[in-house]
Amino acid sequence: MVEIIKSDTFDRWLSNLRDSRAKARIEMRIRRLGLGNPGDVKPIGEGLSERRIDYGPGYPVY
Repeated sequence: MVEIIKSDTFDRWLSNLRDSRAKARIEMRIRRLGLGNPGDVKPIGEGLSERRIDYGPGYPVY
């Protein structure tokens, strides 16, 4: 299992997201990541990766 660490800034952003479907997809993606399924991932350097959520305008999660 992967440890997921969310920042307060991220939690505020997600709770204020008006698109409920996008919010549900982002939350599902984070749960899947915690179970070891990273999905569409792009390494961006220095040990950081971008998880891309291809929905609506697209939502990158780092």
